[in-house]
Amino acid sequence: MREDYRIVPFGLGGVSMLVLTKVGSEPFIKELCTNGKTRGDASLIARSVKRLLISGQEWGFQSGGLKGPLHGVRGEIALYEVRCAKKRTVLRLMTYLHNDSERTPVFLFEFKGHQASESIGGIPPADLRRGEDLAVIARQLMKAKGEQQ
Repeated sequence: MREDYRIVPFGLGGVSMLVLTKVGSEPFIKELCTNGKTRGDASLIARSVKRLLISGQEWGFQSGGLKGPLHGVRGEIALYEVRCAKKRTVLRLMTYLHNDSERTPVFLFEFKGHQASESIGGIPPADLRRGEDLAVIARQLMKAKGEQQ
C-alpha cells in the first residue's frame, strides 16, 4: 500500500467528502478555497458534491451530475466523473466509487476534460491514466480502512 497518500474527510456543512491527498499536502478542494481566483470554483464544487452526497448516486446519474463508468479504464476500477455546472463552464472531478455497500465516493482531483484541445470529445489520456493510478491507491486505502473497522 502507498504510504505517501491518505484519504481525508473535508467538511461541507453537515456532510463530508472523502478526498485522496498526498501526505503533507492539503486536499485539492481546500487549496481551491484558499485561492482568491478559484474560490468560486471551490464553492460550486462543494455545492455539487454536497447535493450528490445527500441525494444519492442514482439521483446523480439521472441528473447528469455523475457520469460513468469512464471508458478506457481497467475493469476492476470504478472511475467516474462528477460534473459541476455553472453558466458557461463545467468543472469536473475525477472520482473513485469504492466497492462497499454504499459505493463510497473518493474524490481524486479536478480536471478540465472535454474542453482541452488534445481531448476533443473525451477526457485527456494523461488525466485518465492519473485517475486510474490514484483510484488504485484509493481502493487500497479504503480496503485497509475497512479491515481496521
